[in-house]
Amino acid sequence: MQRLTVLIVIPMILGLVFLFCSDDKGDQREVGDVKVSDVLTLDVYDDEDIGVHRDIFDNDKDISVSDESTIFQCIYRPPTGKFSPKLLWEWRGSSLVAPTYNEVIALPVVVSLTDDNMDGKVDINDIPDVVFISFSSKKEDFDKGGVLRVVSGDDGSEICSFDDPNMRLAYESGLAAGDVDGDGLIDIIALEKNRVWVNEGGTDKLKLVPSHLYAFNVVKNEKGEGYLCLPKKQEDLTEWISSDVVNAGWGSPTLADLDADGKSEIIVGNVVFNYKGQVVWKGTGGNGGMGKDLVTTHSGSISVVADINGDGKPEVIAGNTVYKSNGEILWQRNDLVDGLVGVADMNLDGKPDIVLVAYSKTFILDANGNTICGPTPIPGSMSATLNKGGAPIIADFNGDGKPEYGVAGAEYFVVFNNQCKILWQSPTSDRSSNVTGASVFDFEGDGKAEAVYNDELYLRVYSGRDGQILFQTPNTTNTTFEYPLIVDVNNDNKAEIVVIANTICYSNCSSTPNHGVRVYADTLNNWVSTRKIWNQHAYHITNICTGEDDGFCKGSDNKYGLIPRNQIKNWEVRGLNNFRQNVQGTSGFRAADLVITKIDFIRTECPTNLWARVTIRNEGEAPVGKGVNVAMYYGKKKGGGKFVGLGRTSKGIGPGEYTEVDVKWYQVDVGYPVDLEFVVDDDGKGNEQYNECREDNNNYVVFDVYCEKEG
Repeated sequence: MQRLTVLIVIPMILGLVFLFCSDDKGDQREVGDVKVSDVLTLDVYDDEDIGVHRDIFDNDKDISVSDESTIFQCIYRPPTGKFSPKLLWEWRGSSLVAPTYNEVIALPVVVSLTDDNMDGKVDINDIPDVVFISFSSKKEDFDKGGVLRVVSGDDGSEICSFDDPNMRLAYESGLAAGDVDGDGLIDIIALEKNRVWVNEGGTDKLKLVPSHLYAFNVVKNEKGEGYLCLPKKQEDLTEWISSDVVNAGWGSPTLADLDADGKSEIIVGNVVFNYKGQVVWKGTGGNGGMGKDLVTTHSGSISVVADINGDGKPEVIAGNTVYKSNGEILWQRNDLVDGLVGVADMNLDGKPDIVLVAYSKTFILDANGNTICGPTPIPGSMSATLNKGGAPIIADFNGDGKPEYGVAGAEYFVVFNNQCKILWQSPTSDRSSNVTGASVFDFEGDGKAEAVYNDELYLRVYSGRDGQILFQTPNTTNTTFEYPLIVDVNNDNKAEIVVIANTICYSNCSSTPNHGVRVYADTLNNWVSTRKIWNQHAYHITNICTGEDDGFCKGSDNKYGLIPRNQIKNWEVRGLNNFRQNVQGTSGFRAADLVITKIDFIRTECPTNLWARVTIRNEGEAPVGKGVNVAMYYGKKKGGGKFVGLGRTSKGIGPGEYTEVDVKWYQVDVGYPVDLEFVVDDDGKGNEQYNECREDNNNYVVFDVYCEKEG
């Protein structure tokens, strides 16, 4: 038999405090108005763990507690003006598959593809994954295509890759992801490699060529011990390959259900494929790129889908042309060149408008194609062909209740108001493609959105109000249509920035280029929550469902990764009316409140190692991800106690939920008894992962702990 004597020290708390403990006879006692230490001695016999329970609620706050219910009104509002990102993780290549294919230049996507919490399904409760195409920086490999990669959003660890020299992918083209056929699996849509070397007049030139579409799934391997990236199989078990090719260039597929049959169409420019990869129709007007000759311009197509005329059916907006869902032209502006678009209610008349960026000029067109304002030139000294402008982002940048739009050119990132007037501009450098995109997010939840943009040299975050650079860090890319994503990539209920990088450069090169995929988080953990998905270039929130009760998908459509049959109009949803902006998550400003409710000491390694099993409860209203730290101190932390052990939770903790974590003090080098303090959300260095609605209830103190065997 071994004996444990513990002294439970509870800080004085105003109001009524209840303490529930179990003594050695199994009796339960209730103590009210606890203001001093309470001593409890336990005799622990063979094969029994040592346990002390503590459940404390502060009735001085405006909270409601009933049985296992959560504590409501648990709020944390981040301070504004404190913007301090840090590198959370980076992927710099694979040690297993095609290790030299470590460059990334095209838009990735973020979506959950693996059952991380082992509940038998893949959904919003799992850790998101980052999907992208990598390629080799060797010139002789430029025509060999790219490799599909899937890495965990938690830490960038590799989940699976697909590398078949006969089925390589277009590494400059973006991806799209979603359940296109309703089978419950997320489909990854990619373009076949589209680069070939051609000798013209004795000079080798890398040319763009038409390519097929491919579809992939991530599935468990035969042993169920890992995952494989595999080509999607049709009903006849043949591999999913589109029936025709498209001139996609640098473009990206767009997923949308055009006929409301529960199966998504795949749109590339002005060509529409069904969920089986068969051509449905080819448009005869604009293609959603920078001119008709995408091969010559080294451009590509990115189309947008929205019910632009209010007839209850979606239209395809491809540059200067709007197509009906059956491929007929609804209207076309032949006087305008083709271009890249976004959709929102720009003049606040209740109807959608189109922001068009076309060869260095920007316009706002109404739902009938009439010009509301423009052309407004993108600032810069370059010619129109060298200052074309990227896909627009739309948001309320300055908090005035009106939408503005942002565009990246060759020399400036610019934000225009809803009358096509320049609100602010900031110098950049993108002479590589001058069509790079951007994204937008209200990181602080203050109603003013920040713009996020990566040119050839730097990742930057701009204040939406005046263009002040809030953050800048070196991050190199030769640029195509890509842009940073804003998404909760690791299921921690906080927004992160996902950005690609490559060392390819032909002018204005960095002396310290980097490559791969990088994820940035806030050092102060102040960024608000957001969605855990960003599935395509033409992302606008209501284009894909998550299964959450967020109001962005209706009824049976609201399943994780499903493309909605009847897409809710983004511009009609309160708090949206945006494009390429992610939204604050369903938790809003609700916060977690982590407390330690129980500690069991396990004797199997006594006296050498002191092993504690700590039970944590989330008494707040927002979930936390896995990996929450629990630190053990020898003595009181504030009194100079020594950090002696650390544990991390292995799963997320939702509101009202419990989890256990083991914390060990290895090679105990002092005599027993010992005084211990356990602190949740503490890494032993004083760093916290979460801003909670209460920060004064994270600790649990135990005095006089013995870990010795008699005889």
